[in-house]
Amino acid sequence: MKMIKDPEKRIVLTATLSLMANILYAVGNLYLGFYQRSYWFITAGAKMAKSKIIEINEKIAESVTEGYKKIENTVIEGYTKIEDKFVENYLTKDGETVEEAKKHLKGE
Repeated sequence: MKMIKDPEKRIVLTATLSLMANILYAVGNLYLGFYQRSYWFITAGAKMAKSKIIEINEKIAESVTEGYKKIENTVIEGYTKIEDKFVENYLTKDGETVEEAKKHLKGE
């Protein structure tokens, strides 16, 4: 049940199950098309399969991108905290704030 509580894994699981159900439906249409020699069923089945694969791929890509952004923001925040602490401890002059020290170091 932990997998269901994690939003990213829940999205991937839901998308995968949805894709499987839609592919089965599309394959059923393809089968009916070939069995009944109906070009409409064949075309509908092929189009449904293609559109669902694209839709699921977009959902997975969105989930991966959101996960990457979270990691990226965490790393940047961590680096900024370390940088501020270093400037505060070693590069500030008497009574100078971290922001003032950073401006002073940049030559502004």
